[in-house]
Amino acid sequence: MRIIEFILDRFIGTQIFLVLVAAIVLLPQASFASYSGALQTILVPATSSAANNGTALLSSLASITDANASKPYLIKLEPGKYDVQQTQLVMKPFVDIVGSGRESTRLLGAPITAPFPYPAVVSGASNSELRDLSVINVGRGPGTFAVGIFLGGVDTRLTNVKSKASGGDVNEGIIIRGANSTVDKVIGVGVGGLIASGIVVEEASSATLLRSDFRASGATDINRAIWVRGQYAGVTTRITTCTAQAIGGERAYGLLESDGNSPGTRISVLHSTIAAMGASVENHGIYLDPGPAFSMLASRASATGTSSYGLRVLNLYETRVHGSTIAGDTGPVLVLVGLGSTKIASSGLYGGSVVGNAICAGVHDDAFTFYSSTCP
Repeated sequence: MRIIEFILDRFIGTQIFLVLVAAIVLLPQASFASYSGALQTILVPATSSAANNGTALLSSLASITDANASKPYLIKLEPGKYDVQQTQLVMKPFVDIVGSGRESTRLLGAPITAPFPYPAVVSGASNSELRDLSVINVGRGPGTFAVGIFLGGVDTRLTNVKSKASGGDVNEGIIIRGANSTVDKVIGVGVGGLIASGIVVEEASSATLLRSDFRASGATDINRAIWVRGQYAGVTTRITTCTAQAIGGERAYGLLESDGNSPGTRISVLHSTIAAMGASVENHGIYLDPGPAFSMLASRASATGTSSYGLRVLNLYETRVHGSTIAGDTGPVLVLVGLGSTKIASSGLYGGSVVGNAICAGVHDDAFTFYSSTCP
């Protein structure tokens, strides 16, 4: 009896072993058979000076001439500095550029303007992604314009990227122009000069800003964390789970919308915190002039300092605020004469009375005094 059990155990064990061997041999073949493309990876090491590393990066990108949907490329950068100097890095379709971490890999430059519309260190491309690195425009001094990343008419995705611009008269971390781009876990920073912006969204851009942080400070005239400018053609800018902070200068705006009055154009703010402070002339958390259709849900807009309102509206279209907090040292909300309407519900309004024609439903003030159908 024991002899029979021994034989059965050996036989069954052998069968299981053979099945496992067959699985190991066959599975990779099945996997390869189902993959239609070939990902080409190019490693650019950071083994030399920052300038030499930058030259190597530009050369590696230039060497890619056959990227397409079935043959995408990946350029991988090691920890270190890559200085492209006065040459703009123009990305290519189906070529991703990936660093080794936002604080580990730094792409530097101070490009000249011509022949590109903006002197950005990086210009994006469709069907491509930039991630896990920092882009820094160090600027070229007075009378110049510095931009970190420019996305013009492309759908480049930015993921876990920091983009900073300084050293010029106008310094803007990121510019999205006429593009349907997604910005996720990004830090956009503009510092110093006359005008600074963390991010600019302009000219028919349906941009999605997600889980990101935008900052503007140190400019002597205007600091704008987020600037939505000249929008038209019924596009929507979505700001979700973001922070935006503008500090100092003569005018500070956490979110500024200007020069856009096209029907159907929208801005939506969700689960975000927007603030402005420290400017000598005016500070506004959110400034809509003239306002598109605007909605704000479960968010906070605040302003501190001279002439400070959490929300200032010249509304051509409808403005809706729900479940949010709006605070300003001068007042929570200022509504100027317009054709649209401003409606605020289930929200806290801190800093005094609402100025202008707004409709409030179920709001409260600093002292938690409840207003069921009027504004503080």
